[in-house]
Amino acid sequence: MADLTAIVIESSYVIRKGWTQILRSFDEIRNIYEFAEIEECLPLLPKYHPDLVLYHSSRIHQEIGSYLSGKEIGKIFWVDISPEEHKKENVPEWADLSLSPLLPRERIRQSLEQIMHDLGGVTDQDNHTELSHREITVLKLISRGLTNKEIADKMYISPHTVITHRKNITRKLGIKTVAGLTVYAILNKLVSLDEIES
Repeated sequence: MADLTAIVIESSYVIRKGWTQILRSFDEIRNIYEFAEIEECLPLLPKYHPDLVLYHSSRIHQEIGSYLSGKEIGKIFWVDISPEEHKKENVPEWADLSLSPLLPRERIRQSLEQIMHDLGGVTDQDNHTELSHREITVLKLISRGLTNKEIADKMYISPHTVITHRKNITRKLGIKTVAGLTVYAILNKLVSLDEIES
């Protein structure tokens, strides 16, 4: 099993945390560092020696290519995580893969598994049980920022039942944080960004 280091560069806190949560589901990745802006990250690349960098191309500048060529930082697998409509016309020559957060969950997982394989990791391909209709409803409400009590009131169930649904969702998806669950809900088109931001 590989001990890989990953960096996530994304200005949106929720999306950055969601990608981090997805990466944490891979046993091969031991260290994950998060940055809101590329300028914070660049000076630290030689220190962290990342194997994998997920970045938003609209926040990455072409001059980074020249910065990277002059540094002894080893091979880095660069993954553009911009939604399709935000991608630049020309993907930088140093980019290895484009992976939209709007893709279905399984496509994202398969792409990341292939990256782990390419980087020398052994992937853990576990098949999660499908969520029930009630669990999907709870997940949507969690993603919109509702508390357990608010969800219980809205669904006419007890808070204890909401907690049970949340435990089942976490177990089935392997995602433990609200940010991770929110990104999962967005990626699977269960909620829209407009619903979350309102």
